[in-house]
Amino acid sequence: MRNLSQELTDLVLDQVAELDDGDQGVPSSIANCGLVCRSWAQRSRLHLFEAIAFPGSDLETFVDLVETSAFPLLSMVKSFELDFNEEQRYRREHLTKLQECVNLTSMTVTIPYAESEDLDDECVSYTSFFDKHLPIMGAQCGSLTSFVLTSFFETRIPLDLLTGILASLPALEVFKITDEIYILSEDDDDEEEEPSQSFPENLHTLDLSGVHSRVHRFFRWLMSLPTVPVIKSLEVSPLDSAGWASLNAYAKRAGQAFERLHLRSAADEPPQILRHATVLRDLRVECIVAAHLPAIFSMITSQDLQSLEVYVYRISDTDPIPYDLIDGTLATPKFRNLRVVRLHGAQSIPTDVNERMPLTHARGILRCTSKW
Repeated sequence: MRNLSQELTDLVLDQVAELDDGDQGVPSSIANCGLVCRSWAQRSRLHLFEAIAFPGSDLETFVDLVETSAFPLLSMVKSFELDFNEEQRYRREHLTKLQECVNLTSMTVTIPYAESEDLDDECVSYTSFFDKHLPIMGAQCGSLTSFVLTSFFETRIPLDLLTGILASLPALEVFKITDEIYILSEDDDDEEEEPSQSFPENLHTLDLSGVHSRVHRFFRWLMSLPTVPVIKSLEVSPLDSAGWASLNAYAKRAGQAFERLHLRSAADEPPQILRHATVLRDLRVECIVAAHLPAIFSMITSQDLQSLEVYVYRISDTDPIPYDLIDGTLATPKFRNLRVVRLHGAQSIPTDVNERMPLTHARGILRCTSKW
């Protein structure tokens, strides 16, 4: 039987975990629970320290808790989030303490629109964090396999910042960039350093959905490495002509390893990259022109495809979805391993779509939604 203080503390912790970011299951203000009890007794609620989001003030509170706790709380942290927006202030001593999270597996960093110019000497900017703190974490945490970079609003960064992150985390397996990151051109930043020539050996998942400009520079850098990295899962944002050209060039050299692709807004022409993805299992395509769908499907060379998901932005009388052509294409032998076909329309998909695609419907794999 547990004592009353133990029971009350657990109830408070549970309530905070439930109220903060409950939809995502991340107790963003759990550091404040250090104010409840400074003497931590062993309890089931210690698992709440596995995932923590740190506003500047909460990080200081959490470090105070760590230093007064009888338990190795930092060793319990497996995931944390840092937000370098202007109102946040991370002190050097507190970020240095996070380097002791030896069992860390994932990290999310949000960077501001522009670097703050009024930081005092004891506070750390996001560029300084990437330059000085992240390499130490990467060297000490062999378990750090996932990194997410996100931004507050249309943040412009040099290419060497991205390549520096990858070079700092040798054990990385998953690298994601979300929410409006813009890579500067060579002419935009006179101080840009030569991109690193190091790449995590085991990185298999690359999500560039948040890169909204000059992604071709990133793919050109990949192809300039001594050994061209092999990516199994790739997601990209809408690409311009230079972006598609660089992606196709990369796919010619390493696309045979693609198992999952998510291509957004293939507007001008069907993505040629599909010709090189010979072992593809999972494909998601966001398509503006519905008439391109049969051509997109015909470019698929993989006979291992199990999941096909298509988003169509524009459906009209002048540009309808060619259901009969799609149905016939999906009935060919190369699609025999399909387990699910999901068709999404920005406008209404006809209620009689099952009748329009009888062969696919007969296999029991057709799923349709409208106005996602």
